[in-house]
Amino acid sequence: MKLIKLFIRIILSPIFLIISLIQAVASFLIGAASWILGIISFAVLAVSIFWFATEGIRAGMTALVLAVLVSPVGIPMVVQFIVEMSKILKERIWRLCH
Repeated sequence: MKLIKLFIRIILSPIFLIISLIQAVASFLIGAASWILGIISFAVLAVSIFWFATEGIRAGMTALVLAVLVSPVGIPMVVQFIVEMSKILKERIWRLCH
């Protein structure tokens, strides 16, 4: 039984390391991207309000949807969800090894 656990640890150690590295990089990128994308989202929101007044509803709504996707609530939240799921996967691998 101990030999099997040792074999599983040897096999899963590189996977555990890769998941840990991906989590660290993704967490850093989420933090930096949220700040930058928040500024960009505010600028696109201002443009969408201007387009509502000058170009019409279709152009304004298109820019507004883009502003929401770029905002910290849009794409960065999806990435944060993926990072959280990878943490759960890493914990399960850790429990399997020990």
